Amino acid sequence: MRERGMARLGTLVLASVVAVAVLVGGGYWFLVRTAAGQDFLLGRMAGAVLSGGLPSEFDGLRVFMCGTSGPLAAPGRAQTCVAVTAGDSLYLFDAGEGSADVAQLHGLPTETLRAIFVTHMHSDHIAGINNFNLASWVQGRPAPLKVMGPAGIERVVAGFNEAFAIDRGYRVAHHGNDFLPAELGVMHAEVIAPGVVLQDDGLRVTAFAVDHGPVKPAYGFRIDYRGRSAVVGGDTIGRESLTVAA
Repeated sequence: MRERGMARLGTLVLASVVAVAVLVGGGYWFLVRTAAGQDFLLGRMAGAVLSGGLPSEFDGLRVFMCGTSGPLAAPGRAQTCVAVTAGDSLYLFDAGEGSADVAQLHGLPTETLRAIFVTHMHSDHIAGINNFNLASWVQGRPAPLKVMGPAGIERVVAGFNEAFAIDRGYRVAHHGNDFLPAELGVMHAEVIAPGVVLQDDGLRVTAFAVDHGPVKPAYGFRIDYRGRSAVVGGDTIGRESLTVAA
């Protein structure tokens, strides 16, 4: 009698284990193998990243170094990128390779990214532009990403747009235009000259020329917001324009 009871208990335990395995396996299959499941995971991942970001009530100016290395690999460091948050908006100054990963892992709210400013077109300052475009697009950026820089930036942006056109098409087809509006995945370029290049909700960005020969033009930027300021010099040697901006 006892043996039959133990056998029945064993059967129930085995059935429970099988049922749990089926549920877990089915859940995994749904999340990984179906569009609805992947959309759910994507939303949860984006939310998890954003939950560690800057407090929304902060209304000052913050500077975060997303990348501090040059064109040669440096352990634990991404290429050049400075992130500035002004109130509820995020702005980038250069976007080297790996900097988008650093920004996301540290919880920067890339869905609030308004513009990328480029000091010059060396690869370690621009290679990560499209990764920021993708990350901010997926996380809900409400407008096309603007990329602003010296003459030549229009060629760089057009090249990125063309290089990743097939990828964008796949993502829109997979997730749907409601989740990833196709028009928001295409970056817009704006060639700028020294002077005030952006005034946006209390923020003013001023470009100034720096000496980075033979690269011409090359810019630095001064950022002003509600009585606070920061200066991004780009790659340069000492020059009066940098001293004046600071």
